[in-house]
Amino acid sequence: MDQFGEIIKRLDNLQRDLDLVKEKLEVIEGQTGKMEGHINFVEEVYQRVRDPFHFMCRKVSKLMGNETKPLKDTEG
Repeated sequence: MDQFGEIIKRLDNLQRDLDLVKEKLEVIEGQTGKMEGHINFVEEVYQRVRDPFHFMCRKVSKLMGNETKPLKDTEG
């Protein structure tokens, strides 16, 4: 095979590899979107239950005779 033919063959292989990478990236982007939605859901639920949960933890600790410091908020 001449040099030009070899270059064309290598370019075809690179194009196939690039197409495969693009297909896989599209799948990953879809999964990332789903994960982002789940993370947002968990954060929203935590925001809603954080204060009542900490309140209950403090009350239970007092009833059990274990005075504890308030739990720190891990968000900035």
